[in-house]
Order: sequence, then structure tokens, then C-alpha cells
Amino acid sequence: MSTTERKIGRYLVPVLAVMAFQVLWAGLTAAGHSNSKPSRKPTAKSAAPATPVVKSVSAPKSKITISLSHRLRRGTLLVSLDDTPILHEEFTKAMLAISQTTKWDPIEAAVGKHKLTARVKGKNGKTYFSRAYEFELSRTKGAEIRIRMKGDKLTFDRIS
Repeated sequence: MSTTERKIGRYLVPVLAVMAFQVLWAGLTAAGHSNSKPSRKPTAKSAAPATPVVKSVSAPKSKITISLSHRLRRGTLLVSLDDTPILHEEFTKAMLAISQTTKWDPIEAAVGKHKLTARVKGKNGKTYFSRAYEFELSRTKGAEIRIRMKGDKLTFDRIS
């Protein structure tokens, strides 16, 4: 056995052992076996009558795709849906481009009426704000909303 083979074996054996342990551990926890202490079982005196399990039905959801048309070299976009931040992302523009539209991955939101607000903070220190934009999110069709910079303000355009 060469020195190189010994070095490889010295590192490979522990790695394989750890991987085997992880696979075994994942299989045990998936099957319901865990290392935690079993919960205390109720006695006949303290056992309450069984109540039916009610599955909670979550509100239907749809997707919102947000894009920003801008002329800023770089900045940060903060979008809030019903006063809850849903998107906080940095963006950049190519050096030679006059303007650019940056599109982010869709975000899931509950179907129904919503209020959207946006704020852009440019790298130059200037902050741009939008007024609240109210819209209804349909169950069958998501929404694609473009934020545009017009002067010192941000405006919303619903594309779909």
C-alpha cells in the first residue's frame, strides 16, 4: 500500500462512517424511533375522553410576482404586504444600461384583498416611497406587479 493510498484511507474511512451513521439516524427518526424519553402515558383515572382530530384548513394561496423598473446603479427594495415585510432584496443595474427591470421569485400569499407598499433605498442615500396599493389576489390567477420609479415616488402597475 502506498503512502497516498494510506492518506486517502485515513480520511475516507471516517467520512464514510459518518455518512452511514447519518443515513441510519435519518431512517430511525423517520420511522418514529428517537432518543428522547417517552412521554408519560395517562392513567385510567386521568385519561380524558378522546376528542376527534379536526384538520385545520389553511386559507387558499396564490402567487405574487414582484418586479422593479429602475435607473439606480444599486439599492435595496423593501416590499410589505398588509404591513408585513415580504421582500427585502438588493438590486443592481448593469453599468451601460439606462434602465433595468429586476424580477424576483414569486411569493405565496392568501387569496383576498391586500395592501402593498414599497420602499427603495438607493446607494446614493436617497429613499423612495410608495403609497399603499390595494388589490385583490385571485384563487385561480396569481398577480404580477411591477414597481416603477417615477420622479421621487414609487408607483405600482398590475401586469396580470
